[in-house]
Amino acid sequence: MPSLSHIPDRPIAIDLRIDLPKAAQIRAAWPPDYSIWPDEPFGASADQHVWPSVFVYPEQASADRVTIGPGEAPYWDAFNVWDDVRDMVGHMRPLPVVSNVVALGLDQDPSVHLQQDLALAGLAQNGVSSETLEMEAVLMGYDITDGVLESALFAHDGPSLEFDVRDVQRTVYGLIDTLEAARTLRRRLETCGPPNAPLHCISVWALGERPATPPT
Repeated sequence: MPSLSHIPDRPIAIDLRIDLPKAAQIRAAWPPDYSIWPDEPFGASADQHVWPSVFVYPEQASADRVTIGPGEAPYWDAFNVWDDVRDMVGHMRPLPVVSNVVALGLDQDPSVHLQQDLALAGLAQNGVSSETLEMEAVLMGYDITDGVLESALFAHDGPSLEFDVRDVQRTVYGLIDTLEAARTLRRRLETCGPPNAPLHCISVWALGERPATPPT
């Protein structure tokens, strides 16, 4: 397995996400036309609205989430993701659910320019810490998002159900299987006039599973 320092994309963030089966259950309640794959609408998305983070604001507190209070984690306050594994681990708490440590990478396609006033540009400029870069990573596939990491594949204002994606191969995690295929689909999606274009190819990497904490 490569470390994050050797992946082809620029590592821009890490996060702790809830277990994929549980996330898919939550996602199943959404209307199928929010996905370009209405028959199998879930994927291990970079988008936290699709694959929820364990970390939440106080007003979203629940037994299977970690609440971050105002000012408690300045970087997370700014971006809702992490740049340093040590910082993230320092805010972890025992949880009754399985969770997954993931990393996000930005495709550095020179033809796609970052919109500087959006979050993705700040994440790309900052990157992740040197210790985080040494974590081993397994590619889950590619998502396509706008400049605030909202997916064009699984949520929000996607194309109509008549948009043909039968030729797009998906990984076992429901993401696009290659960067070349992701770039091709990104160009096709932009012709549909997404509200937050330009779009970007974002790789999603598995860094490890965190088991549920047994009740005391």
